[in-house]
Amino acid sequence: MSKDDKAKLDQITVSDIGRVSADTIVGETNGGITVTVTSGVAKLKHTNQLSAAGTAQGTANGTTLTNGGTFTIPKITYDINGHITGATTNTLTLPSITSVTGNAGTATKFSSTRKIELTGDVTGSATTDGSSGWSIATTVADNSHTHTVNNITFGTSAVTANLDPITQAYIGSAASNKSFGLPASAITIQYSTDGGSTWTDYGATDAQKVGLFAETRGASFVLGKSSSVSTNTVNNQLRITIIPTDRYVTFNGIYVWFSTAGNTCVMDLDCSTIGAKDTYTNIFTGQSVSGWSGNNIRYFSQRTFGGGSTQTSNAYGYRITFR
Repeated sequence: MSKDDKAKLDQITVSDIGRVSADTIVGETNGGITVTVTSGVAKLKHTNQLSAAGTAQGTANGTTLTNGGTFTIPKITYDINGHITGATTNTLTLPSITSVTGNAGTATKFSSTRKIELTGDVTGSATTDGSSGWSIATTVADNSHTHTVNNITFGTSAVTANLDPITQAYIGSAASNKSFGLPASAITIQYSTDGGSTWTDYGATDAQKVGLFAETRGASFVLGKSSSVSTNTVNNQLRITIIPTDRYVTFNGIYVWFSTAGNTCVMDLDCSTIGAKDTYTNIFTGQSVSGWSGNNIRYFSQRTFGGGSTQTSNAYGYRITFR
């Protein structure tokens, strides 16, 4: 190439590449492109403004977030021409909860006690703060529901010789009064006027004693041997004791014809054994009796009445206290 031709080329401007100067063509500065010409060979080089190669992905992948924990997400910057100019990360921090106020801070019980209550045919209630388990004592209302005979199972307190009360009523030997005809010597009648601290013989005749168990209602005895039922006090009591001098039978209930004359009265039942005839243990306490006059029957688990001298665990004396 002649000097004249080279001089002419030096004056040529290439708008889309840059200005020709010697062996180097420099592109626009904001494009990040450089062109070098060496020995007639042009090389184009595009450069970003990153310091090194790498992957901008943050730390979110596979991260378990915790209370007050942090994680990062990618942050990419680029110029107006769409060239990446930077790659960093943003850090996100979860709120840190150091305490919970109020009852929720413990959550081991209710903030205040609650009453759990059953209503309807079965009633009962219990008060709890929820800190532990609780139980409810229930009561089934009388005459609140019905059962068919096939759905009734009688417990031992209602069974004599394996007969339920309904069947028992049809069989004379099972339904009969096992205390009927007790001799006067087997019956003791006492009264108390000091709430049972001391007892005094009632002074009943043999005929009155026998009549008490003869189902004739011909003998009447008043609590505290008071002159009138209506004048009785809480200290007045009556106690009747029977022993099996002439029989060996079983009991599972007591029938009493009783008049309260408007008072509130209860009945206790105690029993001794052949092995400890004078030591009485309780069968039931505080069973209500009522009437003016009226029938009362109270069942209990079947027990013997009498037996041989070697049958020391058999029931011997029965003591009934009215108060």
